[in-house]
Amino acid sequence: MLSRTTLPARLAACAALCVGLAFCACSHDDPAGTGTVDSVPAMSLERLQSAPVTLDVPLTTPSLGTYLWRDFMPTPTPTPNQDLLRIVVTLTETAETPIPATVSLAYVWVIKDHEVWSSTLDEIRADFTLQGIASGGPRWETGSDVDVVVGIKVDKSLRLVRVPKQTINATF
Repeated sequence: MLSRTTLPARLAACAALCVGLAFCACSHDDPAGTGTVDSVPAMSLERLQSAPVTLDVPLTTPSLGTYLWRDFMPTPTPTPNQDLLRIVVTLTETAETPIPATVSLAYVWVIKDHEVWSSTLDEIRADFTLQGIASGGPRWETGSDVDVVVGIKVDKSLRLVRVPKQTINATF
């Protein structure tokens, strides 16, 4: 089951992302401007657009949410890539059963019209929740709707799930 997260849930996800980035110092900036990280499996646009919208993972009652944004917040020392697209993907086991170690958030593909940005996900794991974080995406217009495809590894297999019509938000 996929769910469109509520504003408080999205704010909580954003706060968790900030904490996670502070602890991990994780970033997938793309200094070459290619829009792709090398370790992400190549997928055709057609394959991504035909990914199922239902989760196929060994969990009792999973819920998947995404939050995308670009950061326009003024800082004392601005960085040139501060406003690049970022995403947090949250997989929650709502039955409060621990998520097995064999399940992980691995990749994300974000589709806007016929353009695709892909990245690996840096994962933060808790008992009932996985969060995957990626940054360094394109400077697509805030307010735009995109489709998100998440690559979830279950054991050694890769399962795709599509979350359609997600909005790119902005922080100021």
